[in-house]
Amino acid sequence: MEGMSYTLTYHFYRLRAADYVREYRNVEKFEAFCKECDRYDNCWVCPPYERDLAAGLQTYEFVSLIGTQIVPLLEGKQNAASGQKKQITVWQLLKEVRAKLDPCLRNLEIVYPGSRAFYAGTCHLCPEGQCRKIWRLPCCHPEWIRPSLEALGFDLSRTAEELLQVPLKWSNTEEWPDYWMLISGIFTRSEVNLCPEIFE
Repeated sequence: MEGMSYTLTYHFYRLRAADYVREYRNVEKFEAFCKECDRYDNCWVCPPYERDLAAGLQTYEFVSLIGTQIVPLLEGKQNAASGQKKQITVWQLLKEVRAKLDPCLRNLEIVYPGSRAFYAGTCHLCPEGQCRKIWRLPCCHPEWIRPSLEALGFDLSRTAEELLQVPLKWSNTEEWPDYWMLISGIFTRSEVNLCPEIFE
């Protein structure tokens, strides 16, 4: 299937980790949403977790949030398929962007020792519906997987609107949104300055 043309714009916001954990995390609310998804307890990066993956996050000094704004070009919007084909196109688009973002986040963990990165969404490393957690087997790529901020109970809608100043947009089967927004982050011991070039 032909991919969609798009542009990427990056938005950054840094704040104290303890403040972000205190003001933007609501585990009970967002785990309830996770339970409605078929990935719940069937994907190694999704809840429930055997241990608290957010334990100690407030002890980091800073969290740097990365908002990746994906803007579909007009030509791509006009040529977009409808219904299920449109959903597949969006899924492929998000996987393509994540394939660029995720290695950059892992590299930042190396650049800033002791840091912890969090991806923008679920895992894409194995084919859809083939995560080994379904069969209660160990992950194939434990060194590469990272949970998302949302999976740990962070409110990404408020994060996008209040901190990154770019509200989330939602698509439907009839129309593309003006943009999609992926939100990832990295908790660090020291102050860091991120720029778009890191992710390009």
